Amino acid sequence: MLFQLPTLDISIFFSIIILTFLASILGNIIYRRHNKSKKSSDIIEYWIMGRKMTLPMFVATSNWYGGIFGVTQISFEHGIYGFFSQGLVWYIAYLIFAFFILRKIWGKESISIPELIQLQYGKKSQKVAIAIMLLKVLPVTYAMCIGVFIQEIFNISLNTAIISSCTFVALYSCIGGGLRGLIARDLVQFISMYIAVISVIITSYITFGGFDYLRNNLPNTYFQITGNHNYILIITWLLIALITTLIHPVFYQRCISAKSYAIAKKGVLISMLFWFVFDCCTVLGGMYAKATLPNANSIHAYLSYGMQILPNGFKGLFLAGIASTILSTLDAFLFISASLIAYDAVPILLRKSNTFRNFTIIMCAALAAFIALNLEHNMEKIMLILESYAGAPLVFPMLYKYFTRSNRINDNHCCASFFVTICAISILHFYTGNIQEGFIFGIAISGMYFLMINYLKSTKSSQYEL
Repeated sequence: MLFQLPTLDISIFFSIIILTFLASILGNIIYRRHNKSKKSSDIIEYWIMGRKMTLPMFVATSNWYGGIFGVTQISFEHGIYGFFSQGLVWYIAYLIFAFFILRKIWGKESISIPELIQLQYGKKSQKVAIAIMLLKVLPVTYAMCIGVFIQEIFNISLNTAIISSCTFVALYSCIGGGLRGLIARDLVQFISMYIAVISVIITSYITFGGFDYLRNNLPNTYFQITGNHNYILIITWLLIALITTLIHPVFYQRCISAKSYAIAKKGVLISMLFWFVFDCCTVLGGMYAKATLPNANSIHAYLSYGMQILPNGFKGLFLAGIASTILSTLDAFLFISASLIAYDAVPILLRKSNTFRNFTIIMCAALAAFIALNLEHNMEKIMLILESYAGAPLVFPMLYKYFTRSNRINDNHCCASFFVTICAISILHFYTGNIQEGFIFGIAISGMYFLMINYLKSTKSSQYEL
């Protein structure tokens, strides 16, 4: 191992990893018992837990933590900009979702966003939406994060680390028993990850002091909202946060799995408090790492810093917590990626096949690993590209049906809007090389297309009435 760990730390680390694996087995047992009792159909039970998710389960399984090395890399390089771009703008999006969107989606018969699109527009739009959403939720950045973590701990090549870790996650996901197994793992990982990030901040404060230490050892730009960026990038992240939250299949799945609308709403609001604590810890951790290890590799810096300052015993907890942070999100996104194929894209007979479900989990894990192996390791750039191409085409088709009852936009119109938006983003990105401008341009084109079709159809309808 790269870090020389005492036996106690090694034992703690592997104990929590083993608990995660055992939680999958427990989830599988509970899933099978519920199937035997026929409390709900196998499909509903597997993918959304029979719509019986309680408030503690909702909070523990709100998986938006896994890009920890992306957040700490941004904070290491740009300071509090990391909190505004990866924290504050997302809280705004969650509040809008909780108070204005959640009521519109909770209680619907559809259990996935592509299925909702099919009901609203048609099968052609559903098929295109499946392809776009697969790009959105394939856990590429999380596969890269866990690869970086394994590489740093075991001193192996990044490619080997990504492949081995994705194989492990696919294995325990296959035996997990659907969403119940995922939640069982998340309960273990939730506790572990918070112990890890909070212990780093407490130790940093005791060792180096608070704000004065950071102010004296970091450039002034680290305390500016935009860092060394411009406000366009902050606005881009706000749009990404809004769009991602409104159309995110993981978010949608969690909300419709809740036992009631009240539980879903409270779950979002309470989860925000936990996300705030977690984001403060990771952003400050990245800044402490920069102040203490200014020449460290930015993507490895937070991990190296934590291992340097934590006392024996806590190092094992820290490593287990970092692993839990990434794994909790990686397997959640892997699960939802598999659902796009095993539920949305196949006939009803295949939907009921556990063998086929497991095959799609393995296939999605392999695809995520393959893409991660062939991308540059700039987390912010990768997140921007994936969210842009997946988010911009979907936002107006979803919002249009959330807020109107009009049938003026049909299946063909919706498919055309997907194509036009993706082309607009690609053209501007090709000529300018600026993905955030392409993203904003794509949203504008999609919105204008929907407004134009709506206007033309309403004008035509008025002519017929005359």
